[in-house]
Amino acid sequence: DFLRAITLSGRLRLLLAAPTTLLLQDISADGRVLLMSADARFRVAGRAAGANRERDLSWYQYTLLRDISADGQRILLEEQSAMGGPNYAVGMRALDGSAPIRLGEGYGGNFSPDGKWALSFVSGPPPKITLLPTGAGEPRAVPIAGMERIITGHLGFFPGGKRIWFTGAEAGQAKRTYATEISGGALRPVTPEGVFAVSISPDGKFMLAPDPDRRLTLFPVDGGEARAVPGVDPGQLFVQWGEDGRSLFVRDDGLPTSIYKVDLSSGKKILVLRLMPADPAGVMNVSAVVLSRDGKAYAYNYSRLSSELMVVEGLK
Repeated sequence: DFLRAITLSGRLRLLLAAPTTLLLQDISADGRVLLMSADARFRVAGRAAGANRERDLSWYQYTLLRDISADGQRILLEEQSAMGGPNYAVGMRALDGSAPIRLGEGYGGNFSPDGKWALSFVSGPPPKITLLPTGAGEPRAVPIAGMERIITGHLGFFPGGKRIWFTGAEAGQAKRTYATEISGGALRPVTPEGVFAVSISPDGKFMLAPDPDRRLTLFPVDGGEARAVPGVDPGQLFVQWGEDGRSLFVRDDGLPTSIYKVDLSSGKKILVLRLMPADPAGVMNVSAVVLSRDGKAYAYNYSRLSSELMVVEGLK
């Protein structure tokens, strides 16, 4: 970051350069400068099924968590620091702590149901959606002709893995969630305008999305009346579907983050997990949580801000 000075006549000069974020706090009459050096990072922590402790599963400095595999053994990551490259990077990492594996570039989406592919997209223009192989194989582009922009973090597979859903906007249209075949074809809207899906039901019949009042709501893929999920408070966030398909996990947006299991028929809600980094110093929030459908493996994203206050002398 750079600290600059400007004269009343408009002449600009550099005072100080440093490899961190600099925030000017005050300047004394004798010319000493009070600065705060701030370092913000996005970290990932998680625990494998049967493990007795959480592991640090971050990639580099600005790691975003996107998904967990169906077997609960791997997570999908997106790296937005300089190490990720100009278009960012998508990778996967096992919950046992083994090294991350880079899959390709872009923003991350979800794993395919069989775990053999991961979705990513580059914002463009024009935007591009790509299937990244998690093992042997070559990346495959998904045709989305006519799409003007895509929203990050809203990208997944239908059950069976032959279709995908994503949130974006066609030229001149409002944002909404669309479905398309991975081999190409028409883009079909599956939510009303302004509604952004966060997941699809295990049977592929409903898109789950917050409504305008921030209540998690089920929108039928083939059309029909939407219905709010009972027992979920406005503002609570989707985490995962239950193994039985008749329940789902939601969370609060706070610290520590509480995760609940909700019965879709009765609305009964029970607390199953609370998440908070072991070292809470500088933790600002938990921004994402992924959980295996049996509730035994999980990972979560959190941001940490550390800062130092310093006095700098001799600046000219």
